[in-house]
Amino acid sequence: MKYTLLSPNEIAQQLEALPEWQLQENTLCRQWTAENFAQALQWLNAIAYVSERLDHHPDLHLHGWKFLSVRIFTHVVGGLTTADFALAHQIDTLMAIKN
Repeated sequence: MKYTLLSPNEIAQQLEALPEWQLQENTLCRQWTAENFAQALQWLNAIAYVSERLDHHPDLHLHGWKFLSVRIFTHVVGGLTTADFALAHQIDTLMAIKN
């Protein structure tokens, strides 16, 4: 699959539809706080499943026993593409169901 980096203007437009996500060092980032370790692991596995279906894999980090951080960017081009925003939307949809 060929990925095209988004311009800063395109990134800003895409971010408007994802108010909970932040742009950090040219990556999309978001964090959730679970009730406990088991719930955080369930969320991590659910995000992993969605990511695998889309064949687009974020960096996932479980820390402090209940904090889940997600960092998305297109590794092969070293920046943000439409695939990253599509994955962020899918994760938001999933997490809305989980909560």
